[in-house]
This record gives sequence, structure tokens and C-alpha cells, in this order.
Amino acid sequence: MGTRELYRELLTKEPELAKRLDKVCEEALEIWKYPHLQQMTEHGRPHIEQVEANLDALTRPLQASVSSLEAAEIYVLLAACWLHDIGMQLHVADARAEHAQHSYELILHSSTQMDGQELRLRVILPIEDTNAREAIARVARAHWTSFALELPSREHIFGNFRGRLRLLGLLLAMADLLDLSPIRARYFRTWHHLYEADAVGLLHHVKHELARGFEVGPADPHVPGDLRFLLTWRADDAETRQISDWVLHELSLYWRQIAPELHRESGGAIRWAKWWAQAVFQAPLGPRPRLTPQAHAVLDAERAEQVRIDREAFAATFRTALKEGRRIIFRLPGDSLWDGNQMSRWCSSQARKAGARSADLHLRPAEAKDLPSIAAELMHQWGFRDLPPLPGEEALERVKTPLLTAGIGAFVTVIRDESLAVSYLPDLLGVLASRHPGEAGARITILLSTGAAGPDEISGAEVTRPDWTAISEEDIRLHLNRSWGWSEEESRAKAATATRLDLGQQPGRLYTFLRDECVIWDTLSSVY
Repeated sequence: MGTRELYRELLTKEPELAKRLDKVCEEALEIWKYPHLQQMTEHGRPHIEQVEANLDALTRPLQASVSSLEAAEIYVLLAACWLHDIGMQLHVADARAEHAQHSYELILHSSTQMDGQELRLRVILPIEDTNAREAIARVARAHWTSFALELPSREHIFGNFRGRLRLLGLLLAMADLLDLSPIRARYFRTWHHLYEADAVGLLHHVKHELARGFEVGPADPHVPGDLRFLLTWRADDAETRQISDWVLHELSLYWRQIAPELHRESGGAIRWAKWWAQAVFQAPLGPRPRLTPQAHAVLDAERAEQVRIDREAFAATFRTALKEGRRIIFRLPGDSLWDGNQMSRWCSSQARKAGARSADLHLRPAEAKDLPSIAAELMHQWGFRDLPPLPGEEALERVKTPLLTAGIGAFVTVIRDESLAVSYLPDLLGVLASRHPGEAGARITILLSTGAAGPDEISGAEVTRPDWTAISEEDIRLHLNRSWGWSEEESRAKAATATRLDLGQQPGRLYTFLRDECVIWDTLSSVY
């Protein structure tokens, strides 16, 4: 169970408090004896022990300083660590989505003195001190960053002792955030498969299985103090690297919010290296876990949403069109300085996540693809049998066949045509809008062209050119704040810089600028 350095410090400072903690840990293990949400990643003992090990690593600089944790603070922190996920054991519909709040309420109402109250779902915990019970409940809930940031700096946490409540919540939030280990995929790897993970669940299981391991410690072992999160992956391929970027983007979003506050509340003892995280990719030593097509579609959609800058109005219209089954053609700018290409990729990812058939055609003038070639490419990308060589009109009719099939679902097609010189484009757009009278699935085409040019009317489909104006400074600020975790002050300053560089008028370059400015993790070369 690791070195348990904080626990040993507690045992040395206050043996009686260590005994009380032992009893809390025993009850936590009883609560997790029969995991409720079997399809979820591990949240029981292996996860708890890893979070405690992370707390040990995070607090080494703090415990070596003049601001080290007091015995009561260690007791509250470790008790909250062992209880922070118990809300997931509730047999209620929102056990996963609201588990931080559920954990808080279960701990808060865990006193035996409340037996007379009507509490149908509850736990009984050996926490006699009221201030301690309340503090443990608040710190446990604070493993969600938003709750941690709301905590007061100091509060009575045990008897009349005022401890650093906010520091404890921030420590637990960071320690929980950084648990990315293969042991968390244990449920999915059980021998008997009496349940099945959905696409989102499978993505998270594969994410943990692909992680060979991680370390939290000094970036340079010879220079203690500056911490770094070192994440090692057990494969080196496009899918693993995409998962890594998705994971580190999400971790960095919360890290940006927690790290400065943790530095302040710890009196400057807990600080991080310039590259707070590093990813190392290793060659696989055997079969590696793979995502299903649907799970990979979820990954694509999640990653595209992370980097999408504004275009909220268009995004909402696209989602509505997909959900309501509209037949619509969106004309977007394909110019390199604009962000039509980025948004079209976002559209494709959202379509695949929703289970729609998607295709992406690039009609380059130099290639001069003929209609039979285009038809065959469409059928292949949609997942149908490849077409034999057919004359143009006959090939187009064959493409129309699946579109006219009842109950087949939605189709989303991206066409990149820079010159609009293809003579059959209007006919092709008309075919892509085809639908059986009893079919409700959407027929959506994204037409990318210079200046968002294209036909104004297509029979059977609505044609629209969304308002594609420059991205405002406020939109850039919101993106930095919400997607990358920059503070209000930092995001405002960086958005002002982007505006001075005129990048709002050049959204294509804005994507590159923000990626270079916002990525705060390092990717090391493959290690073989």
C-alpha cells in the first residue's frame, strides 16, 4: 500500500488520531466491498490508495517546509481521501454525475446521533468530532475543483483547531486528478463479462489500460521542489497520442486552476516545473487495447470540442439540424486564414459520435475526380460495398439508394471544393439531400469553398451561409478561460495580445497561436 508517509507522520504526532483514521478507512473499505457501478473505472481501494500516494508525493515539499501539515490537518485530509467517492455507491440515478455532492451529504449525516431522523440512504462513520466530520465532508466534496476553490482558507476542522481547509481541498483535488493508472480499468478486465461498457466507458477504460504508469515528483531529482507529472504510455501510435493530448488538455484545464492556489495556500512550498507534465511513449510489448469505432468517435468529438474556438451559434444550429433530422447545406469559408476547415472537422466528429454516417471529400482542381470515383469514395466512407465502375449518372443513382432507404439514419458529408469548378457539384448536392419519405435521419452537407461561395438553391434542401465574422477578443478570452483554464486576468491579457496581432481576423492562424501558447505539457520522444 505504498509508503503512507503522511499516515506515518500522523502516527508519530498523534497516535490516537491515527487510530481514529484506521476506523474510518475500515468503514470505507466496507462501503466499497461490492462496487455498484460495475461499468465504471475503479473507484474503490486501488484508486483510494493511489490518491493517498499522490498526496504523499504532493506534500513532500510542504512537509519539508516551516508550513508542514498539522496532525489534525493530516487526519481530515486522509479521511476525506478514503471517503471522497462513496457517493458513487448510492443506488440513485445520478450516482456518477453528482457523486461529489452525494459523498458530502453521506459524510455530513453519518453521525449515530442522527438515528431518529428519516435518512433512507446513509452510512455510519466513526467520526465523533462534529467539526472534523464537517471538514472531512467539505474536503471530500472538494475533489471536484469547483468545490475546492470555494472553500475558505481557514476553518475549525477538529475541536477548536483552525486548519487550512482550502489547502486540504486543493491537495485532494490535485491528487485525485492525477490518478491515471492501469489498475483503474480492473472492472472492465474481469473474466466474466456480465455487463458491457458503453462507448464513453470504454474510452476511459482504454485510457487507463494504455497508461503504463505515472510519477509525481521533482522534475530534476537533484533539485527538489519543482514538481512534475510524468506519464508513460504503453504504446506509440496515432490513437495513443490522440488520447494523450485529450487527457493532458483536460488535466491542464484543472491544473491551471488548482496550481496557483495550491502554491499560495502552501506558502509557496508546492510549486511546479515550467512543463508541469511530460508524456513518454513506449513501444508496445504485446497486444494493446483498442477503441471500438464508436469509442474512437467519442474521442474525436471530445478532442474537437476541447480546441473549438467560439462559433457557438453555428455549433448550436448544426446540433439542432442533426437532432431534428433537417436536410441542409452549410456553406463555410474554406480559405486558409479562416476556420472553416477546423469547424468542418468538428462537425464530422459530432456526427460520428451521434452515430451518423459521415464522409469527407476533397475535390482538388489538380486531381479532377470524375463522378464515378466520387460516388465510389462516398459509398466506401459510408461503410457500404464498393461500387463497380459505372457511368456518371448511374453511379449517382447508386449513391442515392442508401440515402432513400427507410430507417437508415443520418448522413453528414463534408465537401472541400476550392474552385467550385466541378460541373456535377449541384447534382451531387441534390443527391446528398435525398431521403425516404418515412425517414427522419438528417441529411447535412458542409460545403467548404473560397469565400463560402456555392449554389444558393438546391432542390430538396435548405442552403444557408452562417454568419462567419471575425472571432472577437471576448470570444478568445472565454475560450482561454473555459477550455484551457486560464484565469480571468491571464485570459484577458492573452486575448488582447491575439487581437493586437489581428488573429481574430485570421482564425486559421489563431488556432495555431493558441495551441503554441496554451500547451503546457511536453511530449518526449519514444523510448524503446
